[in-house]
Amino acid sequence: MKRSLCATCVVIGAVLCTGCSNVAPSPLNYSHARFDGCSRAEAFDATRRALSERYRIARSDADTGTITAQPLEMQGPAPGSRLGDLVKTPRRTRIRARAVVTGTDQQAEVWCKVVVDRFDQAGSTLFERDASRVDDPSGTPADRGGARTAEQNQVWRTVGRDKAQERSILSAVREIVAAAPGVTPP
Repeated sequence: MKRSLCATCVVIGAVLCTGCSNVAPSPLNYSHARFDGCSRAEAFDATRRALSERYRIARSDADTGTITAQPLEMQGPAPGSRLGDLVKTPRRTRIRARAVVTGTDQQAEVWCKVVVDRFDQAGSTLFERDASRVDDPSGTPADRGGARTAEQNQVWRTVGRDKAQERSILSAVREIVAAAPGVTPP
């Protein structure tokens, strides 16, 4: 009995620690718009059209209501608090856009997120000590990144969201939905 209780606790603890990899949209992590008198399918089509005007669509699943754009890579200033970011030094950045459409046949909700990532050449080792919780300067060269190749040290770091772009996409969805016949404007 004691052994099975211990095993159950371990399994529950592991499930709680791992969490969900796909976070449901909420006003904290997505921009949001509600469309009364518009079905979920109509809102999905309008959202897909609005996103495809700005980005190339990578995946579109009407069953789950998820639309994901291909990352758009560019060279330019990235938002951030590092010295190079403050003086607008051009950096390699990418933009990732994702939309989720939820709702029913009478009401739809569109959730939109546009994330900006910055490319760091030595990104995997830059903040490694900050995340480790160990303030011990010892370790092997492999622990300090000596055994990594240049490609392994290159990572994309999320630096923020482009909320103006999110609002622009939602505004375009609103215009497309309003232009559709038989739909009352939001």
